[in-house]
Parts: sequence; structure tokens; C-alpha cells
Amino acid sequence: MTARRDISAAMVTIDRSPGRNYLAETLDNLVRGGLLTSPRLDSLTICDSGPGWSFAARERDASAAAGVPACWAHPSGIRITANENVAWALGIAASKAPWCLFLEDDVDVCADFFDSVGAWLDDHAAPDRLVYAFACPYLQVKDAVAAGDASWDYPIKGAFYGTQAFAVRSEDAADLAAFLRADPYRMNPGGSCWDLIMQIWALEKGAEFFLASAPSFAEHIGRESVVAPRPATHTCPSWPGREWSYLQAQLGAEQAVAP
Repeated sequence: MTARRDISAAMVTIDRSPGRNYLAETLDNLVRGGLLTSPRLDSLTICDSGPGWSFAARERDASAAAGVPACWAHPSGIRITANENVAWALGIAASKAPWCLFLEDDVDVCADFFDSVGAWLDDHAAPDRLVYAFACPYLQVKDAVAAGDASWDYPIKGAFYGTQAFAVRSEDAADLAAFLRADPYRMNPGGSCWDLIMQIWALEKGAEFFLASAPSFAEHIGRESVVAPRPATHTCPSWPGREWSYLQAQLGAEQAVAP
């Protein structure tokens, strides 16, 4: 496969102590999903909300020792809001490649994850879709798979939530980052719920649907919310597991029809 380097990944993280931190596990999952070998991946940037650098520094040093090629960004001596951190991550990624792949720090992924994301975008990206969700909590995605579809029209208004893995074009990532920065406390005094702010952003642009991959390429493994003292229990019912690969499935389909 020819290297295209057209996907810049950005991940947000925060120290969940005394709860469980998932970042190290997630990085292991991404390595298994092609982080070190993907010809489509330009870079991975990890943005820490702060204020304590010790948590992220430990993970940075451990991942560097394991050869994980990640850039780390950390606010100086302060803790920024979740919305500000998401905006920061999107802005960084938007400057590096045509596609921004946003990730949260508590995911598992399918095989050939980054290349599968790229291949799916090649097949399904459309001018009228702003956001492409690769982790979707709705059963309708599973129904779409059963019907032989590779995508699902994801309603925005009152429906879109969960941002474990989604892609946006670089220009839309920059625009969304600016929208989040303009009023990070739009939804609540804590400066969170960026997924709900994404609804507002998209609806103001006249969009009605995002597009979700069918099946989901990523799974939510976190069980503790980072923005509220409550369980974070949603999962992706259509996720096919670690062994499945959209890239390999497409290559197999192409070979099957080749003369």
C-alpha cells in the first residue's frame, strides 16, 4: 500500500485518579491496530487537560520506550476544560493532514484500524457530511450491517453523542475547534459536553445527519466518566472485535470479483 499520510490522529486524555486510567491500554490497542505501521497515518498527538503532568509524563515516557510515535501537549500549570482540550486537539490535528481522526483515551479498535478508517473514508466520504463516526452506540448500526450496508445516516439533532472515534476534514476540524473555544461553557459551568456542542455547530451549518461506519471500528472500554461522577456505560453494539478489518474485507471483496 502506498503511503499517503492523510490522517492526523488527536487524542484527549486526563488523569482519572482515583479512578481507573485507560490511556496505556488504549495506546496498546492502537499499536495493535497499526499505529506503528499504517501508511495512512501522519501523526498522533495526545493532549492532556492538566494540571498534573506526572500522569501523562509517565505514560509519555513508557510509550516512548515502547517506540510509540506520539507528540504530547500539556497546558502549563493549569487545568483546561474538556471542551478547550478537545478544541486544542482538533486544532493541532487540523494543521497536519487532510483528515483529522479524533480519539478519546478509552477505546479498543479493530484490526488495521487507521488504514480501515482511511479506506472507509475513501469509499463513503461525501460533501454534505461533516462528521464520520467510527464508534456509535446505536443498535441501528448493527441493523445496517445485517442489511449489508457499510454506513448509517446518523441523526444529529437530539441524537448524536459519544466521541470515542470520529473523523472530520481538516478545515471542519479547525472550524469546530474555533466554535468550541468561542464558548467552552456553552453547555455547563464545567466546560464539558463537547458532543452536544457539536450538534449545535453542525445544525447551524444546515446539516441533518453525520455518517457512521457500519460496523463501528472502535469500542468504548471506559466505565467511568471523566466529566461527571457517574458510570459511563455506553458501548458500540456493532463493533465486530479486534480481528475484523474493513481494509481486509474490502481487499477480499475486490479479489473475489476480479477476473
